[in-house]
Amino acid sequence: MLLCRFILVCVFAFSESIQAKPLQILTMENAPYSFTQDGEVKGIGVELVKEAFKRMNQPVQISIAPWARAMEQIKSGAVDGLFNVYKTPERELFADYSALLHDETVVLFARKTSEIEFNGDLAALSQYKFGVIRGYSYGQTYDKTVKDGVIKNIELLTLTEQSLRMLMMKRIDIAPSGRHVGKYYLHKLGLQADIKELSPQLETVPTYLIFPKNNKSNDIRLQFNQALQSMRDDGTYEKIFQDFYPMLEENLSKTTLN
Repeated sequence: MLLCRFILVCVFAFSESIQAKPLQILTMENAPYSFTQDGEVKGIGVELVKEAFKRMNQPVQISIAPWARAMEQIKSGAVDGLFNVYKTPERELFADYSALLHDETVVLFARKTSEIEFNGDLAALSQYKFGVIRGYSYGQTYDKTVKDGVIKNIELLTLTEQSLRMLMMKRIDIAPSGRHVGKYYLHKLGLQADIKELSPQLETVPTYLIFPKNNKSNDIRLQFNQALQSMRDDGTYEKIFQDFYPMLEENLSKTTLN
C-alpha cells in the first residue's frame, strides 16, 4: 500500500511538471542581449533567463516586443516577466525585481562630423535633439534630466538600430544607448567610421528580470534568484557570456554580422 501511494505521488508530481504552463516572458530587440535570428530569440540575457528557469523545471516562452508595449503588459499582469529592465521608482510600484541579471554601461552617440562634446553635464547638451526608445530608461542620470525638464527636445523611437539610422540622417543629434548594444548595431549597419561615442560614459546600470506584483510571481522570483546564483557558482553564468564573446564591442572588428 505504501509503495502504491509513493508511486501515485511520483506520477502526480511528474504529471504536474509536464503540464506546467509556460510562463510568458518578454524582452526587446536589443542585441547582443536579446535578438531574433532565423525565427529564434537568442542573446546573452535570453540564455541567462532560459537556463535559470530550466533549473527550476519551469517552461518559459520568451518573445520579442516593442518596449513600451512590453512594459504595459507587465504592468497589467498580462505577461509573467520582462527582462533587460533598469530599476526606476515608477516601475517598482507595479513590478518586483529579480537579483542582478547583468550590468550595462550607458553612453551617448553622435555623428563624428558634429562638434558635439560631452563633459559629463547633460544640461550642456540641452539644445540638441535626443533619439530615445519609447518607455525606456537610460539610468538615473539621464532620466532625471528629462523629468526635470532639462532635456526637452526628444524623438521617441522603437529600436536602437532606428535611432542610429536617424542619427546618420541628421534627424536627431544624440542617441543614448547601452555601449554593447550601440556598438553592435553600429557594426551591423557599417557606421563605425561615421558615429562616435561621447566621453565620459553616463553611468553603469544594473539590469533585471521583473515580475508583476502578486504572491505567485514572488515565489517564482525567489526561485529564479536561487537558480541564477547557482549559475554564478558553477560557472554557467560566465560561460554564457563567453558564448556571445564575438558579439561584444571589443571583438566586433573580428566578426561578420548578418
